[in-house]
Amino acid sequence: MERTLWYPEFLGLLGLRGVANLTLAIGGDNRAVRTGALTFIASSNYLVAARSAVGRDGSDQMAVVNFLCSLLEKAPTEDTKVREAASVALAGHACLSYFISGITKIASPVWRSGEAMELVLRTRTYGDRTWYDFVRRHPGSARALAWSVMAAETLFPLVLIAPRRVAQTMLFGGALFHVANARVMGLNRFLWSYTATYPAIARVSRSLSPPSGSPVKDLTGALVRQLGRSGVRRRAAALTAAAAVAVGGAVWANLRNKKAKKRSVEPGRTVVVSGRRIHVQDRLRDVGPTVVFENGLGLPSSVWQRIIDGLPKDTNYLAYDRPGTGWSAPGSAGGAQDYAGTLRSLLEAAGARPPYVLVGHSVGGVLIQTYARRHPEEVLGLVLLDAGHHGQFERSSHQRGQLAWARQEALVEVLQVCLSVSEPATPGRNFSSLSPEQGKQVARCLDDPRHWWSTYREIRHWTRSWAGDSARHRPSDGTRIAVVTAGESVRADAVHDELQRELAELAEPGRRWRRTVSGADHHDVLMHAEHSKHAVEAILWSLEPARGPIDDRRGEHREHG
Repeated sequence: MERTLWYPEFLGLLGLRGVANLTLAIGGDNRAVRTGALTFIASSNYLVAARSAVGRDGSDQMAVVNFLCSLLEKAPTEDTKVREAASVALAGHACLSYFISGITKIASPVWRSGEAMELVLRTRTYGDRTWYDFVRRHPGSARALAWSVMAAETLFPLVLIAPRRVAQTMLFGGALFHVANARVMGLNRFLWSYTATYPAIARVSRSLSPPSGSPVKDLTGALVRQLGRSGVRRRAAALTAAAAVAVGGAVWANLRNKKAKKRSVEPGRTVVVSGRRIHVQDRLRDVGPTVVFENGLGLPSSVWQRIIDGLPKDTNYLAYDRPGTGWSAPGSAGGAQDYAGTLRSLLEAAGARPPYVLVGHSVGGVLIQTYARRHPEEVLGLVLLDAGHHGQFERSSHQRGQLAWARQEALVEVLQVCLSVSEPATPGRNFSSLSPEQGKQVARCLDDPRHWWSTYREIRHWTRSWAGDSARHRPSDGTRIAVVTAGESVRADAVHDELQRELAELAEPGRRWRRTVSGADHHDVLMHAEHSKHAVEAILWSLEPARGPIDDRRGEHREHG
C-alpha cells in the first residue's frame, strides 16, 4: 500500500481513477458497475489526500460528499428510504455550505465594505485585470457585487421550500454564479462540484415546496396550523429548553476548565489598584531607573520574557497585563486619561521607581506616548517596537484592512473559545520561539473569552481615544526615542516605514535611534531569539543617561542617533 503513494506508482492510481470516472460516464444503468466505480473513487480519495495536502479545498470536499451520497443512493437495497436519505443528505450539505459561506462573509468588515472584491480580483492566482480595473473605477460596483454574493449564499437554503419556479430560477442563478467564477477566477472545480448537487436539491425542493397559489400565504398558514397544536408547542418548548440547558452547561464546564488551566500556569504576582487586581511580572529595587513594558494588542505579559532575559540582571523592570487581558481581572483600560491614571497608580503600588524607560509594542507604542504626554518628568526614554502611529489608519489602506480583520478576529475568538473543548490554540501568531513554559502561559491566556472581549474593546479605545491623544505627544528635551521596525511590516506596507521614521523624529537629533530588522515580522521584534536582540540594545541605549554608557560593541551601533 505504501508504494502505491510513491512516484511513478502513484500515476497508476490516478489512471485507475480516470477509468472509474469514464465508467460512470458510459456505464449506462448497470447498478453493479456504477456502484463499483463509485466505491473505488470514494475510497481512493483518501489515498490521494494522504499523499498531498493539495486538493482539500471546498470544491474537493464537496466532490467527496457527492461521491459518497451517490454511492449510498446506489446501495443494493429495495428500500427507497435509503435513496431518499442520500438525496436529502446531499441537498442539506450543499445548502449548509452556501449558508456558512454567506454568513462568514457578512461577518467580515472587508466583505461588507466591498474591499474584498477588489482584493481578490487584484491577485495573480484568482484575479482578473479587466474586472479589477472596472471595480477600481466604480467602487460602488464592488460593494454591490459583494452584497449580492453574500445575500445569494445566505438565502440559498430557501430553495428547499420555495415554489417550483422560484427554486428553478435560484438553481439557474447558482449555476451562472459558478460559471462566472470559473471564467473570472478560474474556480472550475467549484462549478462541477456544486452544480452536481443541484439535481438532489431540486428533488428535495419538489417534495417540500408549497402547493400552488400564494407561496407566502400557504407557508404561513401551514406554520400557524402546526404551531397551533398544543402538543407541537409543548414538544418545541421542551426541546428548546433542553438544548439551551445542554449548550449552556457545556459552555460553563468548558470555561471553568479553561480558567483552572490558566490559573495553574500564572507567573508573577497581583497588585490591587483602585479595587482591581492587575497582574504584573517584575524585578524591582528601591531606586530607578525602571523599564516598563506595554503589551501589544491581544498579547499577555509573558511575551516579553525573551527581551527580559537579554537585559542585565540588575535592571529593574515591570511587565503587566492591562485590565481584562492576560491574568488581570476583567475590566477595561478605558480611554487615554483612564489608562494613564491606572498605569501611574500601578507603578506606585508595585514599588517601581522613576525615571522610566517605556517600551511599547504595536498599540503599546501608542499608549506609552499618552503616558509620556502627561508625565514627561518621569520618562527617560521611549522604545517603540514596530509601534502604532496615531495616523496609521487614515494614511495606510493596508493597516485599515488589518484593523478590520483584528476586530473581526477578536469577536470570532470569543465565540470559538466559549464553544471549543480542544487544547488552547494560538491563532494567527507563532510563539514557538518562546520557551515551552512561556508558550503555554501565552496559550492559556488566549484561551480565555474575556481576554478576547477586552481586546475587542481595546480596538475601540485605540481608534476613538488613544490614537488622537498620542498625536498630541511632544517629548521633553531630554527624552530619548528608539524605534525598532520589523522589516516584513515595511515590505507589506511602504507607508509603515514613513510612519516609523516620523516616530523617531519626535526626538531631537542625537537623542533618536532607529533600526529596521530585516526578515523580522511584527511579533519577531520581541519574541524571536535573534531579532529581539535589537530591542534589548535599544533599551540599553535609552538607559544610558541614568546608568552610564553601554559597552563599546553596542555603542558602535548608535550612528542612527
